[in-house]
Amino acid sequence: MKVKNGIVYMSGQVASWSERQLAADVAKTVNGVRGIKNQISIDRHIKRTDSQIKSAVKRRFDLDFYVDNAWIDVLVKDGKVTLSGIVGSATEKSMACNDALVAGATSVKSNDLEVRWWLRDDLRRASKRPLKSDERIKEAIEDVFKERLDFQLYC
Repeated sequence: MKVKNGIVYMSGQVASWSERQLAADVAKTVNGVRGIKNQISIDRHIKRTDSQIKSAVKRRFDLDFYVDNAWIDVLVKDGKVTLSGIVGSATEKSMACNDALVAGATSVKSNDLEVRWWLRDDLRRASKRPLKSDERIKEAIEDVFKERLDFQLYC
């Protein structure tokens, strides 16, 4: 990855389309990013255990500003992800389902994930003020990849 004039040039390899998209989405959240050139490739041969899949789903929830995972339970059995609990809107439910499509997951079931309007907004995460220079943008993105994502981006 490199950053030039606020444009993030991403390359490397991940295990799924959702991880490729997540990498770009994370980079977009950093203040000062003016654009993304995402040329990350996908290696679908990576296998994951149920516990690795569950960890990846929870990390995706942690990174998604619009999904409050405090009320969502994640169960993974034989690669099948089941979400249960409460979300604040139908949109949040849909986003949680999309977030659960991590590498290794063969399906996502959300029938037991209930929509409760009273949960919306009050529990929304507050955003943090990101960094601005090209070098700091690059450092912030690399830090997120190292600390919070369940995949490595090989640059």
